[in-house]
Amino acid sequence: MTDTPTTRSVAERVHEFIVETLLLGQDADFGPDDQLLEEGIIDSLGLLEIVTFIETDFDVTVDDADVTLDAFGSVNLMADYIETLLSAD
Repeated sequence: MTDTPTTRSVAERVHEFIVETLLLGQDADFGPDDQLLEEGIIDSLGLLEIVTFIETDFDVTVDDADVTLDAFGSVNLMADYIETLLSAD
């Protein structure tokens, strides 16, 4: 049995994905609570890529109805959402 990742490590993995894949390695100055869509750090296509990354990397299923700013607005909100999915297994 593997350990469930901590929220911090989940947030770090999501942040790293955004920087490496969506921002092409250019570390934008954004924090874990910054609103990614509202601040223009990512766009809607980037959000879809993040959803795919989460499903693949964490082996979970993201319900379409869950893709909201409440769950995907910031790195920390995404980490909390992923933790919820992981704990439901």
